[in-house]
Amino acid sequence: MYRDSLIRTKRPSGPPYFEEYTDCEIYEGVIAPHMKDGVVVYATDSETLIGFGCAIPFNRSPDDVQEFLSNLSKDGRLPRSFDYKNAWYMSELGVRCSYRGMGIAWELVRPRMLQVIAHGCSHYFMRTASVGSNSMPMYMKSGAIPVSQQQDVSSTEQATENHTQSLQRIYLWGDCMNTVSTRMNP
Repeated sequence: MYRDSLIRTKRPSGPPYFEEYTDCEIYEGVIAPHMKDGVVVYATDSETLIGFGCAIPFNRSPDDVQEFLSNLSKDGRLPRSFDYKNAWYMSELGVRCSYRGMGIAWELVRPRMLQVIAHGCSHYFMRTASVGSNSMPMYMKSGAIPVSQQQDVSSTEQATENHTQSLQRIYLWGDCMNTVSTRMNP
């Protein structure tokens, strides 16, 4: 049974994100496109969606992501060990505010990594707000490596329509198997 309710991604402390989405908006704008070309994992509490995570191959990632990493590579600013063209983009991760701090986000990361490995790839990358990110510390604890250059997103739809408070994005990359083997405590 489908129930439409509000997933609040607004953090009480403010930055970086102030977006609020209905389950329907999450399904149509996030989950459905990833089901075609990528991986989607869910966390539920009875009939309620409490979290989701999505991943897609680099060649299906947003144009600005592909352009940013390609330019860094051309300029020699990506580590040679990071095979970004064969990596998967950890594109979405969301947990209802009332369920945060329980380790749910981490439990959504691990199956995505296992799916990437099952697709024959070993690396992942993600981007997040450079200030106030909830996910960056979790990925860093699992061994993710920050890319030295940040991306300015001030003119993107996310910044202009959703009024994100952080106009810079930091990219992290890592080895899927190392991440899967990391033990996290909520």
